Amino acid sequence: MKTNFLRVVSVCSVVALLGAGCTSSAPVETAKPAIKPLPAVQTKPVVENTLKPVAEVAPEATTAPDTTLSPDRTVAASELPIIDPSWKTYSNTALNFSFQYATKGRYAPEFEVQMLQATDARLTGGCMNPEAKKRSENSTVTVGDSTFCIVREEDAGAGQRYFTDSFTAPRGERIILIKFNKRLAVGDLFDDVACHGKLVISSGTTCIPFDEALYRAHINQIVSTYRHE
Repeated sequence: MKTNFLRVVSVCSVVALLGAGCTSSAPVETAKPAIKPLPAVQTKPVVENTLKPVAEVAPEATTAPDTTLSPDRTVAASELPIIDPSWKTYSNTALNFSFQYATKGRYAPEFEVQMLQATDARLTGGCMNPEAKKRSENSTVTVGDSTFCIVREEDAGAGQRYFTDSFTAPRGERIILIKFNKRLAVGDLFDDVACHGKLVISSGTTCIPFDEALYRAHINQIVSTYRHE
């Protein structure tokens, strides 16, 4: 009887142990680590570039001014006419002076000679008072022992311009006046575009741009032939 009881106890112990083993072998759920959400990435809105590219500005073309007809340009002696037998001589027997003048050429001027009293109201300091627009400031030229005061004027007409260059110099108790006159045309009246915006010497239907510097040099050349006894 004891033997059977012990067997029963042994079996129950084994069963109990086995039951305990079954209970310990059940899968155990392990806690999973909490996953933290990634912080939201703040994105800046794309701003469209509204700046327009700066246009490249081409440098302004610089054009050298046309000085070929400047009244102040230097005139070479080779540009002046040669004093030849075609030139005539003006002589004044009352005051014993003379000068030569050109009779041909597009720059040959008309002229007149007067003898004025030193007290003439038309004179100031030995120079002629201008009656029209002055083309330049008064200047002088000396020939021998005589110094001439030069007054240059311009008067306007219908499609024309009149140049007057007055040379005055003392002679004894008088003042000699040599007045040169030149009539010119307005170049805009001609079809030739080379004459537009200029004063010109007209020849029929054609025109030649007027070179005032050459004209001044030419009448100075005439006065340079002045002589007195």
